[in-house]
Amino acid sequence: MKLIHTSDLHIGISLFGEDLLPYQEEIGRKISACAKKHNADCIIISGDVFDSAVVSAEAVKCWDRLCTGLFSGESRIPVIVISGNHDSAPRLSVCSELLEGAGLYIRGSFRDYLRPVKVCDSEIYCIPYFSLSEVKAVFPDNEINTVTDAFAVLTENIRAAWDPGKKHIIAAHCFAAGASLSESERASKGAVISAGGAQMVSADVFAGFEYAALGHLHRPQTVKCPADTGCTVRYSGTPLPYSFSEAEHEKSISVFDTDTGELCLEPFESTLSLVNVKGTFEEIMSRENVPENAFVRVEITDRASAAGIYNTVKEKYPRALRIECSHAPVYTASPTSPSEVEELSPEELAERYIREKFGREMTDEMRQWLAKADR
Repeated sequence: MKLIHTSDLHIGISLFGEDLLPYQEEIGRKISACAKKHNADCIIISGDVFDSAVVSAEAVKCWDRLCTGLFSGESRIPVIVISGNHDSAPRLSVCSELLEGAGLYIRGSFRDYLRPVKVCDSEIYCIPYFSLSEVKAVFPDNEINTVTDAFAVLTENIRAAWDPGKKHIIAAHCFAAGASLSESERASKGAVISAGGAQMVSADVFAGFEYAALGHLHRPQTVKCPADTGCTVRYSGTPLPYSFSEAEHEKSISVFDTDTGELCLEPFESTLSLVNVKGTFEEIMSRENVPENAFVRVEITDRASAAGIYNTVKEKYPRALRIECSHAPVYTASPTSPSEVEELSPEELAERYIREKFGREMTDEMRQWLAKADR
């Protein structure tokens, strides 16, 4: 069996106020094209379909069009979706039993973890995002103190119940230990790591599965499973870059073959382009190799503030969504008493303010403005 694995669509997300829905419209077409190219037998979307529990009507319509597109081809294959920490599981899984008849399997609750989706020679088990208290309530007799403990209970029960003559896949939304974070997860309230790593999941819980299709982390990566080197634990990553820290990620769709154990990556080429431009003010103003259609984050290393230069930078980079200054201001001794302040001229006071607040000297133009204002 060949499976297509993607995750973290985050439909409805915006980037510094820029609506990314127009770019997300292409996700469904790319997944369908990938499935057709590789003659895939199923598609797995490992959580965070939406960017928030309550989303706009436009985001819901985008998801509707995506699902419709996945089932509009000549050969319809099962599509398996689990909820993530950004999703509202009850909303996402509305009419899920009815939709299974059409081949769309949406699992919003971990309570269905022993009900696999059977495709070809494989059983696909689903563990959507859950809270530790939910699992404790279902298994009061087990000692469950961490998410690893919870996953260990669930996967142990799966291994006891599965058909040994089948291949076994698991789709889960979690933070596997050993995986690399990006700025996107560090900024996400759903990815907070508690003291002692209680929210991390040991990859060893997936031992025995041929493939673990994980969602939650945006960086595409394979995580080592020390207990079973034959198990491929994979984060597909996001199909699109959703933060400037993802600008350099090579976005792709993961394709896994259960017969050969081979993992291949299908590049996800998008019209959404993010570029980081960093350097001195002179360097960023002289840079010429930034694509016109790219959204830009500008970091100026020799200024402490964009005051007075913001409009100039925006003229150079009209699609700049963020303009930051990372130069630490140089603080010098300041007068501490009113009498000392009174001894300074307006120009001297202004010079001190500019130097201490912004870490640079006054320009001739500033001096002219000050002289004009002092008349």
